[in-house]
Amino acid sequence: MRTRCSPGVPLPGGFGFPLGVVLTTLATLVTIAAKGTGHPLWPVLALAVTVATLSAVTSPPAVAGIAVVAWALQDGFVLGREGALVFTSASAQDAVILAGATLVSVSVMAMLRALRSRVSPGPSRSGNVA
Repeated sequence: MRTRCSPGVPLPGGFGFPLGVVLTTLATLVTIAAKGTGHPLWPVLALAVTVATLSAVTSPPAVAGIAVVAWALQDGFVLGREGALVFTSASAQDAVILAGATLVSVSVMAMLRALRSRVSPGPSRSGNVA
């Protein structure tokens, strides 16, 4: 069975997105447990690192979805504290940080995947096994 996945992406978006939801939820829980709500920049940076790391293993649309979930977790549980989304200047700043991390990491990974596909030879089509 073949799955539709971009070349060089080890984890299709159908698996990468749920993994991202779990990891961003875990990152949020850890930062809340570590009293990160007193310093809201630290939790959003932890989420940005999580999103950037996931860009290495899944597709760009999955990473974009993960960034939206990360923002909702940051906004609802770190800034809002009750799970309700709040729209403030702090939440807009967090959205910009996560969007920037997403754009940069997805762009870097796309360039690396393109370079890797140009450098590494494809599988032999002759059918001969060396």
